[in-house]
This record gives sequence, C-alpha cells and structure tokens, in this order.
Amino acid sequence: MMFPWPQGRCPELPPQDLAMAFFFQQAFTLGQQNIRPVPIPEAKKKRLRYLKMAEQIRADAAEHERLKGHVDPRRLWEAAFAYEELADAAAPPPGSPLLVERQHRGDPRLKGFVLALGAITKDVFGTPLCGSLATTANVVFRRDDLTADAVRKMLYHAPRP
Repeated sequence: MMFPWPQGRCPELPPQDLAMAFFFQQAFTLGQQNIRPVPIPEAKKKRLRYLKMAEQIRADAAEHERLKGHVDPRRLWEAAFAYEELADAAAPPPGSPLLVERQHRGDPRLKGFVLALGAITKDVFGTPLCGSLATTANVVFRRDDLTADAVRKMLYHAPRP
C-alpha cells in the first residue's frame, strides 16, 4: 500500500486506519474535480498532437547535441517534457482507469468518480469495495439511489462477490 504520508509520521495509527484516511482524502479530492471517462479513440486523438510535438522536439535536441548548435539542448528536453505533460492533461494516459471503450449513458462525472476511486480502493484494499464506493458516491453527489450493483456495473472488471 502506498500512502502519501512519510513512514513514521503517524505511528499511532494502524495501517487500516491510515488506509481509511487515505480513502476519504482521495474521495474528497476526486469529488472536487471534474473527472470524466474518455473513450480510448478520443483520448488517443487528443494526446497524439502533443506527443508528436514532444517527439519532434526531442529529435531537434538530439540534433543540437550532435552538432553542438547554438541552442541549449536542455531547454529543448524541458520543452519536450512539457508537451508530454500537456498530453496527460488533454486526456488520460494509457492504463488510466478513466479510459473506456465507449461513452456510456448517465452522468459522466459520477462515472469518472467511480472509476477513479474504484481503482484506488482496489489498489489499497485489494477490492473496489463496491458498497462503500456506492455510499461515498451517494454522499459526494447528493443522491441516494446508487447501489453496490450499479457501481459493479460501472466497474465492469470488478469481480462479483
């Protein structure tokens, strides 16, 4: 389990309590964001422009290093890295839980929240905790109709109990 706190900072709390604090901190953070699932083809298209630019800048930097040009190649390397960050901001990177096969009906912000927090709870607890995730999403989105089964359907890869 990876928590944002340095080792020994909260020695009085057992790991389960730290995990729960991390869960609520993540739920709070994700609830404030406007995260949405993005279909894979759309994400590839959004990212491609920035990644092509980063690739071209890297090639230019390598050429300047080889020729000992007038431009400091470190600045070009930094620019290439900045374009890669822009690609990550434009659409979720490969492997993100927010990448989906196709756009689904319903509230995309709720779906994004469930996908992101479900991935976190699976990493931390070994299971997406569909019931707890449903309760948390109901609180965050001021609703009372989301069930564990509905969350499980959103997390199509989540195992059935």
